[in-house]
Amino acid sequence: MTNKLDARHFLTGVEGQLGERGTQALYPCIRDLVEHGLDPTRFASGDANTAKAPR
Repeated sequence: MTNKLDARHFLTGVEGQLGERGTQALYPCIRDLVEHGLDPTRFASGDANTAKAPR
């Protein structure tokens, strides 16, 4: 993403395509990755399911 406006536009499109069920489960993960990137230090060693997301 080149800037926050592009990211927001992308996320709006993704949210619309996922529908209600997707926005409850998948969208928060996608949004987090778009906003914060993939930083291995945010994840516990050996556990890809435990994210240390910023609040």
